[in-house]
Amino acid sequence: MSEERKPLKPNRHFISLDDVTREWLQSRLETIEKLTEKDVLTICGQIVHGVDVRTRMAIEGLRDRKETLLVLLHTPGGIVEEVRNIVQVIRHHYRYVHFLVPGYAMSAGTVLVMSGDKIYMDYLSRLGPIDPQIQTNRGERVVPALSYLRQFERLVEKSRREPLTAPELALLNKLDLAELHQLELAGKLSVSLIEDWLTKYKFKNWKKEGIEVSMDKKKERAREIAEKLNDHEKWYTHGNSIHKDVLETDIGLRIDDYSNKEGLKEAIWDYFWPMLEYVNKYNYPSFVQSREFV
Repeated sequence: MSEERKPLKPNRHFISLDDVTREWLQSRLETIEKLTEKDVLTICGQIVHGVDVRTRMAIEGLRDRKETLLVLLHTPGGIVEEVRNIVQVIRHHYRYVHFLVPGYAMSAGTVLVMSGDKIYMDYLSRLGPIDPQIQTNRGERVVPALSYLRQFERLVEKSRREPLTAPELALLNKLDLAELHQLELAGKLSVSLIEDWLTKYKFKNWKKEGIEVSMDKKKERAREIAEKLNDHEKWYTHGNSIHKDVLETDIGLRIDDYSNKEGLKEAIWDYFWPMLEYVNKYNYPSFVQSREFV
C-alpha cells in the first residue's frame, strides 16, 4: 500500500513578478523624493471617477508628510469635476503643490496642472486645450464634449439654409439638449477653475520690478491664459500639443525646466518608462502611486 501523500503547503515566501515590479517602482519614486525633497504622487491615465478617492488613499497613507507635494502627471484628460475633487484633496494636505509633466497632460490634465504653485516641464513635455470631456455610457473612455456641441451647431445652421438629410435628422434627434447645455457649462467651469487657481497659487507671489502685482492684474492675466487655452479656433483640434516654449512666449505662463536640476531628468525617466509599461501591461485606465500606495 502506497504511503499517503500530504497536501503541499503554500509557500508563504513566494514573491510574484508583480510584487517585484511594484517594489522597484516605489524605490525609484523614493529616489525622486530624495532629489526634490518633496513627497511625490503619480497620477497616470484618464482622470475619471474614482481617481480622487485613490489620490486621497495614496496621500493619507503617507507618514511624515512634507510641506510640498510633487505630482508626476501623465494623462490624456478626463472629467473636469474630478479634477476639482483631486485639487481639494491635495490642497487639504499640502501647503505647496508642484506639477511635473514628463510626457503630456491634456485637456482636464491641463486644468489640473494650472492648480500648481510651480509647473515643471522640458522641451518635449506638452499640455493641451482645455475643452471638457465626458465619460461614455459604458464608462470605457472619455470624449471631447465640445465635439457634440459643434455637431449640434453645424446641424442647426445647415437646417436654416436647407432641409437636413435623414441620417442628419437621426443624429440630431439623438442629441440631448439638456446634456448639451451641461457640456457648455463644463467648458465655462474649466475657465473659471484655471482663473481661480492661477490667481490663488501660481501668481500668489508675482512681482514686477520688485513690486507685488495687484490682485486685479493677477485675475486679468489668469483669465487671459484660461481663455487662450479654451480658444478652439487657435488650437484647431482637441489633441493639439502645446509645448513649453509656446506656453511661455504665446500664453505668457512661466514654466520651470526640470531637466536643469542635476540627476533629476535621469531619475524621472528611470521611473517613468517602466511605470508606463506596468500600467499598459495591466491595461489600467488610471493609476495612482505614492511611496506607500500602489
